Amino acid sequence: MKRKRGWPALGFTALELLFTVLIISVLASIAMYSFQRLWNQARTVEALQHLDMIRSGEILYRTEYGFFSMATDTSAINDTLKLNVVPQYFNYRVLAEDDTFLATASPTTPMGDLLSISMDHTGKVFYSYFSSANPQTNDPSGNPLTPSPAWPPPWFDPRIAFSVAVVASGLFVFRQISRT
Repeated sequence: MKRKRGWPALGFTALELLFTVLIISVLASIAMYSFQRLWNQARTVEALQHLDMIRSGEILYRTEYGFFSMATDTSAINDTLKLNVVPQYFNYRVLAEDDTFLATASPTTPMGDLLSISMDHTGKVFYSYFSSANPQTNDPSGNPLTPSPAWPPPWFDPRIAFSVAVVASGLFVFRQISRT
């Protein structure tokens, strides 16, 4: 801003505001990416805890009745195994045979490429992911699979975004120094 006779410059230039908005938006996009990743990890941990509860319930059920239950949805799991599994982020089901079972949690909303998390009677955990190189059209129960839109986009790299923010702030500082 040009100075008027003896008065100091007041306000900011459009370029200064542009750089400020650019830096804040880059930092916000990095924060959103990290937040989404941590949110999905928390949901996955919750699903693993529910699967472990189902596994314990199945083992007790087998001890009492001599075979594993075949619960096809979350309400059947809660009724048969006398549990309180809440299907907030995942739907649960159990596939059982004579000596083994597989409890599966499928996300109710897209979680990146994660299709399902499964746990067998020994406590071993299996993760199923959607792969564009080898796409599946149906999950084991026959439901159609669709890949979820990925965030961040494949071209986004937080390190590059941070570098852009550093360069932009450097240009901003250089401009401020050169103006005085």
